[in-house]
Amino acid sequence: MTPPASSLRPGGRGLPGVVIFSPLPPQPNGIADYTHELLGALGRRIRCLVVVEDKVRNPEAPRTVEVIGEAEYRSRAGSLAAVPHLYQVGNNPDHVYMLPYAAERPGVLVLHDPSLHYLLDRATLGRGDADAYTAALRAEYGAAGVLLGEQFRAFGLRDGRMFSDLPMIGALAGRAGSVIVHSRFAAAKVLARAPEARVHVVQHHFCPPPVDTMQPREDVRRRAGVGEDEVMFLSLGFATRAKLIDRALRALAAMRGRLPPFRYVIAGELRPDEIDLEAVVRELGSGLID
Repeated sequence: MTPPASSLRPGGRGLPGVVIFSPLPPQPNGIADYTHELLGALGRRIRCLVVVEDKVRNPEAPRTVEVIGEAEYRSRAGSLAAVPHLYQVGNNPDHVYMLPYAAERPGVLVLHDPSLHYLLDRATLGRGDADAYTAALRAEYGAAGVLLGEQFRAFGLRDGRMFSDLPMIGALAGRAGSVIVHSRFAAAKVLARAPEARVHVVQHHFCPPPVDTMQPREDVRRRAGVGEDEVMFLSLGFATRAKLIDRALRALAAMRGRLPPFRYVIAGELRPDEIDLEAVVRELGSGLID
């Protein structure tokens, strides 16, 4: 069903043109910032309704965009059933809330990470539901998944590589009407788990900050603790295994004598259940990490 023409205009009456599930600022989440930037342009062309987790307070969005919580969405679900739904999904707990809606009302899945194992972990084990974790592993990987799930439940044993080697994207991608990814690598990962999925590669946009908000280079370096004579290496966002930060640390430690003075700044939340970076630093015996 095509939404009424009035719904395609910001501020128009009637149904929105699209329903988007996504975190929004001020949540410390890169996908929240991504969605906010996207809404700046999309909201001028089509009426957007963004659904955030109920616990989020004072979400920020462009003035042309309507933002509601889950409870209000459920009260309006019937009238929104025919409206296209889009889910901005990343591999972190901020996206757990949208999983039941994506299962009940599949739509366009924007997959920001080629593995969602940590997301599954938080949606199941994070809520004390080992049965649901094992069931999801079984659905994706059959008998091997059952074995891994039972091993973890009985003995607490789980190889950290499972978070990248078992991406747990098949069920979500298989139900989606279409899947958007940001690289051919991610597209190949999706098709390996969901061969029938309609996958589209859309490059990640770049939105430069307004010139009058940019901080002087010297201030940025000073806040990060980087000296004027040091080269600055930077990793942004959640410190997951997929970012290979441990390999970068080992490479920098091995080449330290051949490099000018440097500082490696990891600006993001550590994920010790995926990779214990503090242990890597202790092993290397160097002060490479802030």
